[in-house]
Amino acid sequence: APVAPLAPPTPPAPSPAAAHWLWTLTAAGAAAAFAFAFALTRRRRAGDEGLALAAHELKSPLAAIEAYLALMEEDGRSGAADTRAWLEDVANMRTTAAHLRRTIGDMLEMTRLEDGRLRLEARAFDLTALARDCARAYAALAARDALSVRVEGGPAPAWGDPDRVRQILDNLVGNALRHAPAGGTVTVRCSGGARARAAVCDDGPGVPPERRERLFQRFARLSEPARGGPGTGLGLYIGRRLAEASGGTLEHAPGPGGRGAVFTLTLPGGPA
Repeated sequence: APVAPLAPPTPPAPSPAAAHWLWTLTAAGAAAAFAFAFALTRRRRAGDEGLALAAHELKSPLAAIEAYLALMEEDGRSGAADTRAWLEDVANMRTTAAHLRRTIGDMLEMTRLEDGRLRLEARAFDLTALARDCARAYAALAARDALSVRVEGGPAPAWGDPDRVRQILDNLVGNALRHAPAGGTVTVRCSGGARARAAVCDDGPGVPPERRERLFQRFARLSEPARGGPGTGLGLYIGRRLAEASGGTLEHAPGPGGRGAVFTLTLPGGPA
């Protein structure tokens, strides 16, 4: 009797969790692209072409998500998909989506600053305590690359919006960790008085002298980080604008012997 041909294998369906991620990331990518196109058109009409430089920051993660989707689709159709591969692809897509979210957040924050729509809720707080919270949040990430984050100094009463100040510190510490060499240390030195200060110091390569004048400009990328990939070029610009809106400053200086970098945030002193 003739043997019936074998039916082609049925492609394994993604788990509900994987399907949820696929839908979420695809929708997020589409929404991000739409939001960027709208914002870019708006800024161009206002005569500002600078935002066009951020296009690559959205194109790259969206392209990565599309590539992972294509791989997962191919594996599903061929029957080669397995749980481990799916989970690895989902993890990579999640990392890419996080970068996309940071990019969009930076762009929206820049727009709020430039349009005068930023609102600060100033109150008294301890800058040193805030820096210690920031260091604890980065401890696990630092340990992964044999780095460490430490905070020095006693209480530093300050006046400002602690949520926005934490945003500045997160950016400074995150940047320092991305540029510090393996086994290096990021130190936050705090002091109080009429002006509260937090100086974030790293032992990385530092900023070349010829590029320092552009350090706080929008979309400025001045050196390749040792890890973590390129940023948006907006973090320092936003940090300085937030510091100034709080009555403070954000300045850069080279580290001892020209090695590394020191970013010093100053704020009005608060009640002791």
